[in-house]
Amino acid sequence: MKSKLKSKTTRLFTIPTLAIALATSVISLSKANANVSDSLLPAEIQGEWLYGRISSVQYEDITTREIKSTNGTSDRFKLDPNGNYQRVRLLKITTYNCASYLFISDKGKVKVEGERVTFQPTESLTKGQSCNEANSYEHRNATKPESYNWSIEKDSNGQSLLVFKGLDGKGQSLYNRPR
Repeated sequence: MKSKLKSKTTRLFTIPTLAIALATSVISLSKANANVSDSLLPAEIQGEWLYGRISSVQYEDITTREIKSTNGTSDRFKLDPNGNYQRVRLLKITTYNCASYLFISDKGKVKVEGERVTFQPTESLTKGQSCNEANSYEHRNATKPESYNWSIEKDSNGQSLLVFKGLDGKGQSLYNRPR
């Protein structure tokens, strides 16, 4: 845990920087495996997918005159035909004076068996903070495999949606193609 307090300027730019890293890391990785011809994944699930929205704008609290952090959630990943994946997730919540976040970046192999998809990380980074920097943490290679039931549906505009449902039938996330 970090017990040092960073300067106010550093704190103001930490989360927007993570959000930019989220957007650019998956894009830059999409070119690395462009020439792979062996396909281990169904064509409809291959490529980039995005869930959520992160506000890129901070605001000033008119009562305290303090700069407040962004809010939002995002899960962005790329599935290569050869079964490799890269995934970046960010959850950012600010409630009054409590700013918390969870950032997870992982890569590894993805396996599709019928209606089940399993992400098997080989490398990961998890960073987080609960309310203040004294409650921050960082872990490497601690992300566990995750499995979901998946399907492809169409939205009201006819665009493909990747649907992940919990194996217990509870919970659902809808992913679309980044624009």
